[in-house]
Amino acid sequence: MMAAAPLQASAAPKASACGYLAGLIDKAPPSGPLFLPSYPTVESGPLHGAAYLYDNAVAAIALVGCGEQDKAYRIGSAVLWAIDNDRTWHDGRLRNAYAAGVVANGPVKLPGWWDNTQNKWLEDRYQVGSDVGNIAWAMLALLSIDDANTGSRFRDGAARLGAWVAQWADTRGTGGFTGGTFGHEPTPEVRAWKSTEHNTDLAAAFGLLAIRTGDSRWRDKATVAEYFVNTMWKPACACFAAGTD
Repeated sequence: MMAAAPLQASAAPKASACGYLAGLIDKAPPSGPLFLPSYPTVESGPLHGAAYLYDNAVAAIALVGCGEQDKAYRIGSAVLWAIDNDRTWHDGRLRNAYAAGVVANGPVKLPGWWDNTQNKWLEDRYQVGSDVGNIAWAMLALLSIDDANTGSRFRDGAARLGAWVAQWADTRGTGGFTGGTFGHEPTPEVRAWKSTEHNTDLAAAFGLLAIRTGDSRWRDKATVAEYFVNTMWKPACACFAAGTD
């Protein structure tokens, strides 16, 4: 895994992408932890005001690559706040999506919408769940922000996420990690399937966590995920299977 000196893309697309992400943050209130909206132009329904964890993690990583560390820091701080301030969970997990905007005092808000037909507030079952692949990307985002100027809190946050994911290690078949949870508290559905994509994400996240912390147990978990991914290779089609049931 490369932690520094990535290959440079052409200047114009890079400037455009960096400028767009930086501009979204510049339009927000000037301080405080912040989740960016995934679909800024959607005005109603389940996607309105939804800030998907994956999207925000990738945005934070990109902003670090753009030299906008302070802007990435705001997203990372929102992720840390969400770990500690869920309305129900206090076990180190994150949700798949949050309400976009500045994260204020109290439990972090979840996305939702008013349904006129049912005359009630609704929340999407995927958005309130916790996919291990999305959490892997949050780990990578926190580790991308982690440096000498931020102390250890981002690295420590990534380790807390890793500890929650670790419980989904699976002994069936060729191991790997199952998908996490789907649906609302207090008893969300446990995802028993295993995703090649999620395990690829976890191999990267656990591997980088091992490097940053010097703790070999994270390398062991990366190896578990890597092994599962390797067994999903299908020589007959020169492709990977998507995962297992």
